[in-house]
Amino acid sequence: MTQAEIRNLPDAGLDMLLSAALTTTAPAIVLAVMHGGQRIYHRAWGDAELGTYFDLASITKTFAATAFLSLVNAGKVKLDSPVVDVIPEFGEGGMRAFGGGYDPHTKLKHPTPPDKIGQMVDPAQVTFRQLLMHTSGLPAWMPVFELTQPPPTPTSGLAERIDTAHHQTPTVQTVYDSPFIDHPGESFCYSDLGFMLLGEAVTRLYGTSLDTAIRDLVTEPLGLQTLTFNPVVNGIPREQIAPTEYDADWRGERVWGYVHDENAYAMRGVSAHAGLFGTAADVAQFGQAWLHPDRYDWAINDDIRKAAWTDTGNKYGLGWVHYNGSSYGHTGFTGTLLRLDPQTGLVIALLTNRVYYGRERAAINTLQQNVWDIIAREVAA
Repeated sequence: MTQAEIRNLPDAGLDMLLSAALTTTAPAIVLAVMHGGQRIYHRAWGDAELGTYFDLASITKTFAATAFLSLVNAGKVKLDSPVVDVIPEFGEGGMRAFGGGYDPHTKLKHPTPPDKIGQMVDPAQVTFRQLLMHTSGLPAWMPVFELTQPPPTPTSGLAERIDTAHHQTPTVQTVYDSPFIDHPGESFCYSDLGFMLLGEAVTRLYGTSLDTAIRDLVTEPLGLQTLTFNPVVNGIPREQIAPTEYDADWRGERVWGYVHDENAYAMRGVSAHAGLFGTAADVAQFGQAWLHPDRYDWAINDDIRKAAWTDTGNKYGLGWVHYNGSSYGHTGFTGTLLRLDPQTGLVIALLTNRVYYGRERAAINTLQQNVWDIIAREVAA
């Protein structure tokens, strides 16, 4: 265990809580806390060091959303522009029949909603605001990796079969052709597919691969040196990366050093819905930058920041989740959390590899809330 600065927080309570979680929830945990612009707590438990890289999973969405919003700020695109203005392939074929999506956890296919049978939807009506807010009408998930990729062969690393190409055309084409489960703007459905489209839009608007765009627009201006896609390919020793799940069904090995999410894997490890790796300190610093964007050399103005955090009733702003009270953030399926509170100036990054033990979710949800509650109470005291 490595420990850094700890100040004004109940270390004994946090230590007891997170030490107990090592055998039940995740074998590697790092917590970084910032308050008032300063890091006040940074500690590792179990098989982790302070500099351990974690698979951030859906926290990637907040970085991709930030890259897109910086392009909005630069006048490259409007929030309410139709997606087909940038990705015309998404609208090819015109009106589209409704269908059923898949449950991203059980991978079971849902039937077409009964009230949508026989109806048609126009994909040209989908806007970027709807992608960001998960109200596009697209389903939550599809097994894109099964539809576009043969099963990979087991390997001890990913470098020999993955590169940093910004997408694999058949994978993205599958998303273009996705059925809808509702009309755009009518209901909320948390959708990885919507963010896969958003990532493709960023590549076209910025004119580079997605990983380069996020680096240029987000991580480099903020000095976040550890944030990377495909860490092993990009020179990070596998021993410095927290392993995730043993994938017996598809990859035939424990996922270690490359992305856990199968669809992101099918996109060569680079997607807007998942794929980023990084350390807790840098993830917390990213949250701090959203609290005080004027302190950094990047393009997120106050109007965009407030719009991103506006709760419109479905708890999602523009890429961010609105939690209880005044806090915002995002979780990742691998067991990661970034949460911040503009009113108190609190930011926490709690990174774990909870899928190491399997995909059940209840324990990590409770742990994340308990850690936030302990720290928020202390800061408010």
